[in-house]
Amino acid sequence: MRREMRTGLVLMGTLILCQSTSLAAERKQPPTNKEHVARCGTDTGPRGRAVGDAYNLSQYVERLDQRAKSAWKPPKGMYQTVVLELEIERQGKMLNLQVEKSSGDESFNLSALAAVRSAQPFAPLPQPRQKEKTTAHLVFINSPRIEQKREQIAYLTAVQNSIFKQWVSQNNSEDRQVTTEFHVERNGKVTRWRIGASSESTPFNKAALDAVKTAAPFPPLPNSLSAYDVQFILSFAPRQTWGQVETTAQGSETEVFHLPELKQ
Repeated sequence: MRREMRTGLVLMGTLILCQSTSLAAERKQPPTNKEHVARCGTDTGPRGRAVGDAYNLSQYVERLDQRAKSAWKPPKGMYQTVVLELEIERQGKMLNLQVEKSSGDESFNLSALAAVRSAQPFAPLPQPRQKEKTTAHLVFINSPRIEQKREQIAYLTAVQNSIFKQWVSQNNSEDRQVTTEFHVERNGKVTRWRIGASSESTPFNKAALDAVKTAAPFPPLPNSLSAYDVQFILSFAPRQTWGQVETTAQGSETEVFHLPELKQ
């Protein structure tokens, strides 16, 4: 079995928008319940417009939430939950940020507040918007499992960033795309590299593999990954990379981490 894990929101916590959650929103479908939309304060025009507005706003807050949590550094070994209330005006300026429900530990609360502040500047609110501001409720959760996943994601994205720097330095401008596959051993050594999907250009393919080889060796795998077979499937196009990592331990299911798209 394969279990997929996206590097962001699902690992770091949860968000609550307008003091309400919607199964439709979680499935990334526009909410269809008018009462739900009204509670969110977006039922300001025709029904279709209000529903679309609520959906766009939910996506907006989800991206903001993911950005904040990607930079979050909770106190190590502290497993708590804190809820923050964030108020944003039309142009994306933060009007207010406060603790709505404390974790009971000041340092934990402060780490979450710092993460949201570090996500600034925020983008303007999605259009069309009748209101001058909106309020979001962000939930920051830490647990042993989440802390372990955060450590794994930090390592995997650091490897991707190292390769991306080498790739960009080659300044390949051909309008092509190639996918590489390689494994990272426990000591950080790269093995079993190959072209997974060719660009049909030998020099372009070679340049992608060279970026991987030049960036290696990487730091040793963190303890939480040391028992796993770690395979990167990384795609390259001019000045950008994206892909995923598959980790498999003996007798366990494969877990898939989706890497972010890096561009320059």
